[in-house]
Amino acid sequence: MSINEAVVLLELAKSTVYNLVSSGKLPVMKKSKRLYFSRKELLHWIETGRKKTMLEIEEEARSYAANRQLSSPRK
Repeated sequence: MSINEAVVLLELAKSTVYNLVSSGKLPVMKKSKRLYFSRKELLHWIETGRKKTMLEIEEEARSYAANRQLSSPRK
C-alpha cells in the first residue's frame, strides 16, 4: 500500500508516518524513492503497541504462579 493508504489506515499525519519510518519504528519497504507498506505488517505493528488490561495482567500472573508451583521440585 502507498503512504497515503498507510496514513488512512493508521489514522496518523503523513509527517508522523515519515518520522516513524525514518526512526525505524514502522515496517516499510522501499523501492527507488517510493515507500510501500504491508497492511498485515502495519496491523501487527498496531497490535504490538496494545497495552494489556489489568484483568489480562492479573490472569497472566495467576497462570505464571500456578505453573511455577507445578514445576518446582517437591521435598
